[in-house]
Amino acid sequence: MFKRVTTVLSMAMLGASLAACTHKNPLANPDKQTVASFLVKASSYAEKQMKLGLDNGGYVYADCMDKRANINCNTLYGYMVSFAKTQPGFHELTTQDLTDLSLWKTNANDYVRVQFQQL
Repeated sequence: MFKRVTTVLSMAMLGASLAACTHKNPLANPDKQTVASFLVKASSYAEKQMKLGLDNGGYVYADCMDKRANINCNTLYGYMVSFAKTQPGFHELTTQDLTDLSLWKTNANDYVRVQFQQL
């Protein structure tokens, strides 16, 4: 009986480990324009939810990622994840995905370009 329980638990842990490895960060999409556009829209949405009163939103996410923000960035990220749930291709986005610095560095220039285009 003990051996059977141990085997079942081992299989469950293996399954959980494999499931955890299958998450792919939606921000790793090779279409940088789509990712940047999503990030600006998500940041703008979050800024409105936080009632920051910015005319042209989308700037605060960059400030958070570059450690220049004077707001609670975790709250911003939470609202951005909520926005992602409504967007095709981004449903699985997590706060950890949003705060991945290596992906931010990859997408930062495109993010600034999209911000500039919306002015």
